[in-house]
Amino acid sequence: MYISLKDKKIRAKVQKEFRLTERFSAGRKFILVQIPLWYTNKDFSKITRKLDVWLEKLEKNNPGFLNRYIIKDYFNENIVEIMNEKLVLSIKEEERKTISGKKMGDSVLIKAPFNADPEFLRKGVIGTLKKIFKLNIEEEVYSINNDTIRGSIKSIKLKDNFSNWGSCSNTGNINLSIRLLLLPFEVRKYVIIHELCHLVELNHSRKFWSLVEKHCPDYRRYEKWLKLNGYKYYL
Repeated sequence: MYISLKDKKIRAKVQKEFRLTERFSAGRKFILVQIPLWYTNKDFSKITRKLDVWLEKLEKNNPGFLNRYIIKDYFNENIVEIMNEKLVLSIKEEERKTISGKKMGDSVLIKAPFNADPEFLRKGVIGTLKKIFKLNIEEEVYSINNDTIRGSIKSIKLKDNFSNWGSCSNTGNINLSIRLLLLPFEVRKYVIIHELCHLVELNHSRKFWSLVEKHCPDYRRYEKWLKLNGYKYYL
């Protein structure tokens, strides 16, 4: 389900349990609303104002924090810049159960069921963009790796996550957030170098940061940029 805040749809989960009062918390993928078992729909409607106040306070104290929960309105927010390419997302509703899409010039045509659930539509859009840009990001990672670390990469995958920009396993699997594709090239390049350095140093030790600095001398500037601006980039 989702809740509305200032014309934005925010992913939320309502959970009934043994408790005396309501409780709000921020989970990894949704806002968790815990309410007493005996709450009726009428009781729930009474706490929506409390929830709005809580969300507004959360956003005020952590600017951009709620972006990770926002479900975009792709019918009206349909311009997206990916890997420095500006694209128009065109949603075509038709009689169907699944979502499919393809790139056509400077547009991405998404075929979706009539009145599709916003989160279902979001996952379909992201799934389509993953397929379209998978080869592009793989080529970019291999090119940067060849110019820097020259490590052994087992796989490169795009993930739909907000908790980090990337990760690297001890077996050489590199996972990158699809949000990375929205970043300016130099910032994206830094994140890729960061993960490639983990092929050598699977930690954040002094040796690791020395290796990062060797291949990206301005890494501190990009780290700062991500902290100040990273929340603005989401799908």
